[in-house]
Amino acid sequence: MRFQVPQFIEHETKVVGPFTFRQFVFLAVPGAVAFFFYFTASFQVFVMAAAALMLAGFGLGFLKVGGKSLPEIFFNILSFSMGPKTYIWKGGKRKGGADAMQSYSQTQQEQAIAGQVKLSKEGNLKNLTTEIQTKK
Repeated sequence: MRFQVPQFIEHETKVVGPFTFRQFVFLAVPGAVAFFFYFTASFQVFVMAAAALMLAGFGLGFLKVGGKSLPEIFFNILSFSMGPKTYIWKGGKRKGGADAMQSYSQTQQEQAIAGQVKLSKEGNLKNLTTEIQTKK
């Protein structure tokens, strides 16, 4: 028995013309509010409000930032800013006093040892290339 495997399950279905239901709502609500402003406000207020509402609706319906839609980003911002936060304090040594002097003296010792050991990467590389060339 053969079963048909669903494909393109990550895409929302187009409900109203070329728009998904979410996109249609994000365009229809500002359109309805602009229609209300057409009859209640002056023409200049209507034009400015309609332009701002349609720009916001278009942004919410179609814009994606980093693969995420704008409403999802706004929801994440709100949930982060309103939600509880866990602050973790990692106790450790203080940077003042004897501990700082000890760590400073350790770094001086390390620098003295590093000054005594001379590493020549270029010289080792030349030796390696001559060994490879002579083994051929």
